[in-house]
Amino acid sequence: MALQPSVLQLEQVFLSSWPALKSENHSGWVWRYANGFSKRANCAQVMSVGDGLNFSALISSYTDWANAHSYEPTIRVTPLAGEAEIAILNELGWVQFDNSLVMVKKLGKQETLTSKLRHSYNILDALDPLFFEPFIELNGYEKPDILRAMIKKISNIAKGILIYDASNKNVGAALLSKKNEIATITSLVIDKKFYRKNYATSIMQAAVNWAISEDAKWIALQVVAKNIPAINLYHSFGFKEIYGYYYLQEKRFLNE
Repeated sequence: MALQPSVLQLEQVFLSSWPALKSENHSGWVWRYANGFSKRANCAQVMSVGDGLNFSALISSYTDWANAHSYEPTIRVTPLAGEAEIAILNELGWVQFDNSLVMVKKLGKQETLTSKLRHSYNILDALDPLFFEPFIELNGYEKPDILRAMIKKISNIAKGILIYDASNKNVGAALLSKKNEIATITSLVIDKKFYRKNYATSIMQAAVNWAISEDAKWIALQVVAKNIPAINLYHSFGFKEIYGYYYLQEKRFLNE
């Protein structure tokens, strides 16, 4: 993959690195369900050009499907979505929230560095309890069984990285994955008590080094657009914004 990954390639990788428990394809859209665990795994998004099915009817069907699965209908809007479709959603009263960015870095073996690795770390299988339990605790996730089932569905490489303080306490974690030539970093978290102590810098460097060791050509991540400190950190590692995305929900759900 000599050229920068396309939006479609990146979205396919993101779907596989954070899989839903159930998904269905409808007229170029994928509907995802994971028992309410995260927006990313409980939403609909366009992945290819549709077959001409009336879009308003498609959204109505998706809304019924989401309601039947007991979650608030949510749409992830990327550059793959057409302007006409977005206009229809706006007319139907869907409201935008959680603007986010996809950032990507090109990798090279010469970039493997240790100078920023100021803290010890470990990379384990993503379902190893030594990683999974601290990962759950640090993120404050309330449905570990659902996340465990989601990780089991990752068909490509899935690893977890832990970063430690001087007393060997878990202070940060992230989920790592690789599909084809693209590695991803998902749900990077640092214990708030250890902010501004360079733990995020160390975990990023370790993640980049891992991706290079796995022969990835690119490494990608997603970040909320208002998280300026995180974006600045990613810039310092050479990540660049490739595109933005956001979510839509009907106004009645956002007002609840």
